[in-house]
Amino acid sequence: MGRTTVLQQLLDAGVVAVLRGVPTAALPAVVDALVAGGVTAIELTADTPGVHDAVAAVAADDRVTVGVGTVREPSQIADLVDVGASFVVSPICDPAVVDAAHTEDVPTAAGCRTPTEVHVAMGAGADIIKIFPASVATPGLLAALRATLDPPPLMPTGGISPTTLGDYIEAGAGCVGVGGSLLAGTDPSDPDPDRIRSAAEAHMAALTAARD
Repeated sequence: MGRTTVLQQLLDAGVVAVLRGVPTAALPAVVDALVAGGVTAIELTADTPGVHDAVAAVAADDRVTVGVGTVREPSQIADLVDVGASFVVSPICDPAVVDAAHTEDVPTAAGCRTPTEVHVAMGAGADIIKIFPASVATPGLLAALRATLDPPPLMPTGGISPTTLGDYIEAGAGCVGVGGSLLAGTDPSDPDPDRIRSAAEAHMAALTAARD
């Protein structure tokens, strides 16, 4: 799949599940629970032990779009794409990371919080602007960025919950990144699929309501 196709899949999905520290052995149950709840975009963080095996395992599931987050070094990207990552997310705005992702023909989300960082990310050609951390970035910030800079799709991440998700979508977010709220307080090393499914359903209900 090319960059444009994957980008559209992420925007259509609306919610990107950010999985940090989930063991590879537990991923099938977690992914099943997320998909059952309507979440089909999965971001595995690069700092998770065994991330290459984890990406390969999830990439074999054709129900989901899988990528890698917490990417800070351009040198990480080629190997991750080789094992199945179809998008890259970074917590920082580094044009070299954007370039490396585009060399592999995968879309990238550059981490930004200020208008200057968004401007730099746009100049680098980032496909998505990750507004991070969303816990300190109000929906009003997204609306202002869209009004003044006309950026590519915005993806607020960090601190999103079903209660706040709709406000970000209504402010113009193309999609949202959600981590702990989707794991529903369960231990990443021993996740509870039923609670994860219920959490996924709650997030997707909030997304649907905001997009209607």
